[in-house]
Amino acid sequence: MFRSSSKLVVNFSIILSLIFLGCKDAAKQVQINKPEQKTVLQTPVLSGEHFGYLKNILIKDGNYFASVVFIERQIKNEEQQQKSVIKFADSLEVFELPNEYFVAVKGKNFEQFLINTSARIVMQTFSRNALGNYKFNEIIDRDQLYKLFATKEVQRFSQIPFKFNLQHNTIQSIEEKYIP
Repeated sequence: MFRSSSKLVVNFSIILSLIFLGCKDAAKQVQINKPEQKTVLQTPVLSGEHFGYLKNILIKDGNYFASVVFIERQIKNEEQQQKSVIKFADSLEVFELPNEYFVAVKGKNFEQFLINTSARIVMQTFSRNALGNYKFNEIIDRDQLYKLFATKEVQRFSQIPFKFNLQHNTIQSIEEKYIP
């Protein structure tokens, strides 16, 4: 009887030691997946006069927003000036101007800006008079501009530059630049 109880104690101690060996938690670390916190990219505050292409007008929560890509005039470098003809892609990405300047928008993304409720919007080719000529310097409101970008006429405006006056990332005025 003593032998069977000693076997039982030995077996029990082996089982307990195996249980304790399997329960080590010091070497294992449990990794909890925490949702990543996305950092909000701070867009620079824009103020002043800027030129760009107007791509769309949107309404969100009763506010009007303009999708704009800004353009910059750049002087051709000396190597580009020496070439008689500089080949650029036939697109809005690069547009040659006189006096050694060119406009480049390649690689730029559209940005959305709030249009102020009292923004002054001046169009050069919005409508025509009785003789069929454009009514230059025609003042329109935000809703007329929104409706214009909902029509097929929007294709014509995709290649016309606009001048934007911004104050703290809010558009105060939009002026179409006439290109004959």
